[in-house]
Amino acid sequence: MENVNEFDKIFPIVWASKLSLDDKFMKHKPNTDNQKKVFASLVKIINPGMSDFRRPIMDPSKDEDGNIVFEFGNQPVDNYSAKQWDKIAKMFMAEKNSRIGFERHYCAFLGVIIKHLVNEQGYDVNDAWKAVCDDSRELGHYHNSEDAQEDFEPTGSRKVSSFYDLGNTYKIIRKDNGKGFLSAGGYYCGDSTVHPLASMHPVRCPSLYCTCSVGWLIMDV
Repeated sequence: MENVNEFDKIFPIVWASKLSLDDKFMKHKPNTDNQKKVFASLVKIINPGMSDFRRPIMDPSKDEDGNIVFEFGNQPVDNYSAKQWDKIAKMFMAEKNSRIGFERHYCAFLGVIIKHLVNEQGYDVNDAWKAVCDDSRELGHYHNSEDAQEDFEPTGSRKVSSFYDLGNTYKIIRKDNGKGFLSAGGYYCGDSTVHPLASMHPVRCPSLYCTCSVGWLIMDV
């Protein structure tokens, strides 16, 4: 990054430590499997407290030299396996402990998004949970989203809070037990009700190319 302001813009802090059981969105009674899973994960995170972390505002792409970058208007990089993304993430900004985020980090991020929808965008609590956990067509790029494309949208599309590209590509994360990877969310050809942001499925072959998928990088504050 050219300077501190640019770094903070591209890699903002996800304020996991500010999530509270007293937050309005946490007064919700989950009523679907995805909602129950995310809610339980948030309770587990909030009770002991979770450290804040940074994550890129958009999906990764490549520059002319083949380096991983986070820039607006590019084609997402989707030709790596989960294991390759794991290595790429660790090398990206090692001094900041860059790495593939775990399931708990991803759920904390979803909590931050739900909180934003309720507090900043005027969503009803039930509707905010539904948008993240059950039907994410308003938040990401799916085949049934408004103005959907039949291909990847450029990186930096469909802003929600400070972040972009919440759909468009699957996100590769690590299982909380450290044994393997999960594919979270959905991609441009998928249905928002089948693969909403909160959906997570095991990556069966972590050594093989993960189609339409990118690594979900995080780093220390």
